[in-house]
Amino acid sequence: MNTDTKLIDYVKECKSQHAFTLAEVLITLGIIGVVAALTIPTLINTYNAKVRETQIKKHI
Repeated sequence: MNTDTKLIDYVKECKSQHAFTLAEVLITLGIIGVVAALTIPTLINTYNAKVRETQIKKHI
C-alpha cells in the first residue's frame, strides 16, 4: 500500500467518525424540547411573581 492510498483511507475514516446521524440529532432536539417545556413555565411564573411583587412595593 503506497502513501497516497494510506492518506486517502485515513481521510475517509476520519470523515466517517465525526458525523452525527439524523436519529441522534432528532433525539437530542427532542430532549432539549422536553427540558424547555418543563422549565419555561416555571421561569415565566417566577418572572410574573417578581413583577407583581415590584408593582405592589411601588404602590405602598
